[in-house]
Amino acid sequence: EQPNIPVFELLAETLESAGNTENLELLSRYFELCLLKTMGFQPQLRVCISCGTELKAVTNYFSNTLGGTLCPNCAATAAGQPVSVNGLKVLRFFTENNSCDASRLKLSVTLNKEIKLLLSNYLRCLLEREIKCASWLHQIEISLPKNRL
Repeated sequence: EQPNIPVFELLAETLESAGNTENLELLSRYFELCLLKTMGFQPQLRVCISCGTELKAVTNYFSNTLGGTLCPNCAATAAGQPVSVNGLKVLRFFTENNSCDASRLKLSVTLNKEIKLLLSNYLRCLLEREIKCASWLHQIEISLPKNRL
């Protein structure tokens, strides 16, 4: 085994930010997406993964199997889950900023849920199995005070 310094630095940065945020769930999503980026599995979020056109500010679709976002035209022929304009903006923000900046975002409950679902589905697809600790983490989430999620 070899040490993975970028992953360690990402974890250390995220844990440091955890003490200064009120939204640990959002910080978890930041960590998940940046970990995917660090490991070479960052989804395509700027152009359509199928046709290569720049994504417009409309509801687009995320394809787990293709590894990125589909424009509405290509989504008609490939399976994908809807991703809102704001959802895509947040995902892009995560990949382009640090955990301190990410932890300052204020998102609606709906947008938090959208990002969580999208990333958990993508992770499940990449791993080709359920994430065993997901139910355990859910139990921790429901036991935390509501202002920490």
